[in-house]
Amino acid sequence: MLATLKYFGYEGNGAAGIKIKEGLGIGKGTVLNYVNRTVTALLSLEADCLFWPSVEERTEIAGRIRAEHHFPYCVGIIDGTHLGLAVKPEEYGEEHWTRKQQYALAVLVFVDDQKRIRHLHIGWPGSVHDNRIWRNSKVCLRREDYFSENEYLLGDSAFTSGRSMVPSYKRVPGQPTLPPGQVWFNELLSKPRTGVENTIGIWKGRYPYLRNIRVKIRNRASMRRVIRYVKATAILHNLLVKHEIDENWIIPEDDSDDEEMDDTLGTDLDENGLSRRDQIHNYLDLLLN
Repeated sequence: MLATLKYFGYEGNGAAGIKIKEGLGIGKGTVLNYVNRTVTALLSLEADCLFWPSVEERTEIAGRIRAEHHFPYCVGIIDGTHLGLAVKPEEYGEEHWTRKQQYALAVLVFVDDQKRIRHLHIGWPGSVHDNRIWRNSKVCLRREDYFSENEYLLGDSAFTSGRSMVPSYKRVPGQPTLPPGQVWFNELLSKPRTGVENTIGIWKGRYPYLRNIRVKIRNRASMRRVIRYVKATAILHNLLVKHEIDENWIIPEDDSDDEEMDDTLGTDLDENGLSRRDQIHNYLDLLLN
């Protein structure tokens, strides 16, 4: 475990076995053996530490979010982030190049109101838009397995409003400013959304490995290895979620992805032509104004 924590505590070349072995009295070849064994042990805890909330727990989460932030039936918050890669992947390498001038994997992080990671969707190249990843995720495609009637997630303006997604409003091209009502709604939504941003910041702050992963992705096997390691760090995060962390460790998330557009998939509308966001917006307007 100590070797694994040291491994996840470095980024890029710092995670090399020759550096991790220092002070542990083991050979550099033994480091990865120890890390792999520990990751396997951590993943055996996945069902207890990294799982989608049950119907009963979703009801509890929704109750807490409603009491604190007024949004009814909200069972979590979603955001996308990049996991940096130290080396260009051998397959489709250019598609992993991001606007931050780095090769990376895109990952969607689903969290609850207590900064616990409930689900990760990993594996897409870093250049792919968050909304496209969301629309192709099993949480979106198999909604009935993850949500009860009226339940949804909150997200930023990178996402399209849908049956299980309530994002903030985005200015459309040519629109100078948002209407006052939409500005008000965005401000209201920004408060619970800080929870997912802080969670990702804490997660990456505790495990710098995630900022610059020193694994060359050559094939499915190497991709699976990266996914296993990333899930192991999420399990560790959840085990430590109630422990305080030094604020200097937290890495602020860059929200510039919000500014990009992904109009390939439209908004889901009900029989009255309203999106789930419109419904929630109208409810909150009546409740609070």
